[in-house]
Amino acid sequence: MNKNKIPEGWHRHANGGGLVQDTAEVAASAHVYGNAHVSGTAHVYGDALVYGNALVSGTARVYGAARVYGAARVSGHARVSGHAHVYGDALVYGNAHVSGYAGVYGNAHVYGNAHVYGDARVSGYAGVYGNAHVYGNAHVYGDARVCGGAWEITPPADAIGQHTLCVSAPNQITAGCQTHSADEWEARGEEIARAAGASEDEITLGRAVLPWLIDCARCMGRVDSQ
Repeated sequence: MNKNKIPEGWHRHANGGGLVQDTAEVAASAHVYGNAHVSGTAHVYGDALVYGNALVSGTARVYGAARVYGAARVSGHARVSGHAHVYGDALVYGNAHVSGYAGVYGNAHVYGNAHVYGDARVSGYAGVYGNAHVYGNAHVYGDARVCGGAWEITPPADAIGQHTLCVSAPNQITAGCQTHSADEWEARGEEIARAAGASEDEITLGRAVLPWLIDCARCMGRVDSQ
């Protein structure tokens, strides 16, 4: 959109001048400014700020003292609340909720029914999704994937070449697009790695790291079942 022209069906928010679609709702107390847009039936209220080139769309909610900025996108039924910050090129969508003092940034994605809260961070190209809860001081980073379980501390992970080998859920380990049970990694780890195009150097590094991650995944599985 031309930032100097107000398209039909849109208006500029009185508190900041950002563009708001007429179907959306932005409270007078909230700020929308810069090239930010609020569209669909999204709702921004409280002391929330949406700015930069950020977009809040769908039926998303941004409220409390939350901040959405940079080129971040919050869409679907997602919520960003409390003092949470979503920025950079991060995406929060689906039914995801980012709250507390959490931060989602870089090129990270949080989606599905995931909840990121407390002082947790999701950054880089990481993804948190499914029914995962990431909270406390946990940090999911690199290209790690977390799709289940509750993580109060940083999920066990190690960078192997271009990918992060990570415990992504109880009894589950993910490397890039390869997600398998701890038992499968133990039985066929090298076969899985070769099929995914891993180099021999990466496989050698994996031999040193994988047993520890398998133990962590199984331990998480025992805790989760209690």
